Amino acid sequence: MAAHFWFNQQLFSMYHKLFVYGSLMQNKTQHQVFGQKIATFAQAVLKDWEKIKTGEYPAIRPASGKAVKGKIIQLTQEQLAQADAWEECPNGAYKREKVTVRSEDGSFFNVWTYTLKSEK
Repeated sequence: MAAHFWFNQQLFSMYHKLFVYGSLMQNKTQHQVFGQKIATFAQAVLKDWEKIKTGEYPAIRPASGKAVKGKIIQLTQEQLAQADAWEECPNGAYKREKVTVRSEDGSFFNVWTYTLKSEK
């Protein structure tokens, strides 16, 4: 039984949760970046942040009392690297950082998301 639990923990830890709020929510973009649609793990809200427009793409920045709606997707290490490349991270305007989001059922998740380098 312990080996089965260990295996499940190892399998679970192979995935990274990513909070997306812009182009990576779109099926078309997911097909372009990952070669497939990525299933939604959960709808979620990031409190005390706001979504802003920075040219063609949105970004998020800290903002007390505001909230950003998005969704959590689960990615393999390879897919996370593909998302980094899409977001031009770390060499572009975005950085990947950990935040805590709340899902529709009230659960909290510590997830990755992309934020502006110049913010926070």
